[in-house]
Amino acid sequence: PSSSGYFRREVHLEDYPSVLEAVLTKSGKSSLDELKADEVAFYSYLPSSIVIEGDTDLIDPSSYAPMTETYNAFSLQCHGCDEGFGSLNYLIVMDMYGEVKGIYPHN
Repeated sequence: PSSSGYFRREVHLEDYPSVLEAVLTKSGKSSLDELKADEVAFYSYLPSSIVIEGDTDLIDPSSYAPMTETYNAFSLQCHGCDEGFGSLNYLIVMDMYGEVKGIYPHN
């Protein structure tokens, strides 16, 4: 993309303390290393990463509050929920520049 407003962010959920705590509690593991040793369980609870892309040039600034004060939210659900790993979802909130403002794990 050649737009001056284009951005791309790669987010690793395990870098967020609230996510790590929820995943370890849900999985019964005591550390991230222990969870990573079980790849099937690890990737059932966490994607390897999330890529967020956008283009702020496509947003009409007159229609919204400043883009650093305008938020987008989406939810992800684990893919291993049917494989006995239990349910764990993530509500991800970010500003219009793709900067993550919060990740909230929930069932």
